[in-house]
Amino acid sequence: MEDLPLTDTTVKDRRIHQRHEAEVDVQGTAADGAHVVRMVTRNLSVGGVYCTSTHDFREMTQLAVRLMIPARESGRPEPVDVGAVVVRRRELVGAAGAPRYEFALFFHKVDPVARERIAWFLSSQS
Repeated sequence: MEDLPLTDTTVKDRRIHQRHEAEVDVQGTAADGAHVVRMVTRNLSVGGVYCTSTHDFREMTQLAVRLMIPARESGRPEPVDVGAVVVRRRELVGAAGAPRYEFALFFHKVDPVARERIAWFLSSQS
């Protein structure tokens, strides 16, 4: 069997959860707790997030992630905590020449309440 190159199309076909364009503030903390990093989402699903940051994390780094998602009742952002792992990383050059990073994070630890809050938020954006 021939190995096919990994393309955007094959990545999209492998996704279980639909991605939604959504801008949400995110904080990521590596297991060592040394850095609490602000990130901004580009898109979000119940299974992961694609985000940008000025701080770099290597692929396979596990992160404690806090998503600031509006609450149903008040509409004010409230934290949703999940465990994530960096599955893809890309370095970019920012407008001022400083490096920026794009990350694909896979949520590997999501409790049912957090999953429901993310799903509700995404359905409310449609």
